[in-house]
Amino acid sequence: MHKIIRTIIAPLGIILALLSFIYGAFLPFRKSQLFIQAMRQAGQSTSVAAYVDTFNQALDFYSPVGQAEDIRFLENQIGSIIAQKPPQQVADALIAYADSVSRVIKSGNHSSNYVQEIAILGSIHATNFRNYKEKKDYDVALALFQKGLTLSPNRPQFLYGLFQLYTSAEEVDNARAIGQEILSIWPNDQRIQEMVRALSSKQ
Repeated sequence: MHKIIRTIIAPLGIILALLSFIYGAFLPFRKSQLFIQAMRQAGQSTSVAAYVDTFNQALDFYSPVGQAEDIRFLENQIGSIIAQKPPQQVADALIAYADSVSRVIKSGNHSSNYVQEIAILGSIHATNFRNYKEKKDYDVALALFQKGLTLSPNRPQFLYGLFQLYTSAEEVDNARAIGQEILSIWPNDQRIQEMVRALSSKQ
């Protein structure tokens, strides 16, 4: 009887060890390899479609870990591109891609990086609004910053993001109110002090 049990358990142990290696080491390692390759190849992309295809190869590869980090790195890279003010058509296409892969847009996802991703995606839309003044970007950025504040009150990224967004939209009263809220938490921020004084002079 013991021999039969050992005969059954030994192969199961080998299978479990193999599965542990595949899911715990091989798949995450391979996914990270694909993403690093995508980062290197992205600069050679001649169109947004090529850029998207490059990163989709990494994002579509299954791994039990790594997806959240890859998405965050990708969104940061897209944010850097948007900050350089590319042609609006290119910017809009890249932002649409960031929205499509973002876990923020999907309901019910509250992983450890969730609030940080809200800040990143909100900043991308806020930057594009600053560049091209499209109301759709303003609306998305505003909703994300407000959502972020609800989940993480007094988080600097959301308060400063709202302040810059309202300033870009020339919403003087809202910008001044947020500026004063920032100063109530960080009273030594001289840049915000000067900007709030400037906004107050517009009354």
